[in-house]
Amino acid sequence: MDMPRLGTRNLYYLLSVKNRFQGIKIGRDGLFDYLRSEYMQVKPKNNFTKMTNSNHWLRKNLTYTIRQNSRNNPSF
Repeated sequence: MDMPRLGTRNLYYLLSVKNRFQGIKIGRDGLFDYLRSEYMQVKPKNNFTKMTNSNHWLRKNLTYTIRQNSRNNPSF
């Protein structure tokens, strides 16, 4: 059974049946703490797509814009 990205809750569910027969008592939170202490938790994947292209040719000059706003509005 090869499940490389099996989460802790699913792992707890699969192990709870075997652990009952062997007399091992560990709760879900205890399993989370143990896996965290051993650096065995699954790292989350990035579920988003980067939509902004920062390397485009059109770039706004922010210093020019700030200077223009400060001249028009002295309280800025």
